[in-house]
Amino acid sequence: IDAGAGLLSLSATGALSLGTVRTTNSGNLTLSAASVSGVADGNVDIIAPNATLIVRTATGFGSSTNPIEIQVATMDMWNTGSTGAIVVQESDNLVVKSVQQSATGTSDGVEIRTLDGDIDILESGQGIKAVNGDVLVYAGNGAVSVGGDVDGTDTGIKTTGGDVSVVAEKGSVVLKSGIRLLPDLAGEIGNISIQANRSEE
Repeated sequence: IDAGAGLLSLSATGALSLGTVRTTNSGNLTLSAASVSGVADGNVDIIAPNATLIVRTATGFGSSTNPIEIQVATMDMWNTGSTGAIVVQESDNLVVKSVQQSATGTSDGVEIRTLDGDIDILESGQGIKAVNGDVLVYAGNGAVSVGGDVDGTDTGIKTTGGDVSVVAEKGSVVLKSGIRLLPDLAGEIGNISIQANRSEE
């Protein structure tokens, strides 16, 4: 689907499978479906470099074996059901306004990666929250800034029972807000891993 410079909104009561969706519009690109998956063809699934991607799903957005490949300016993503992972791979820089993951499975976490760019979790946003499962924020050839306010706790990333990993391949990891781990029902609590490489090579 090529919308040119127009606004684009896709809605499905069931699963939504993406080939390539494209627009140059700087407004909101909205996807609403039970789940969203991408055709595993190596192409970018969503090309909207000026847009804010707003996603509302119930059973996941992408998977660990087939992430949704995007090129957008800003991302606002909620998975409101009890199953399904959120797995995103951005081509360049990415601003994260909000990621809310309600799935309760230990494998239903959050993975946000860039191939070549920074990740900025907005201070004015709602951060990244996972009810259960691991959270990975990985800036390929870029830096990471962790801001946000999950549940009014001045926390940029929050999960229960899972691990949090933040990786900046080039540059710093800046914690403008905190990272909070809570124990699960069995009393298990995850680990925090932060890796940064300030080398300019």
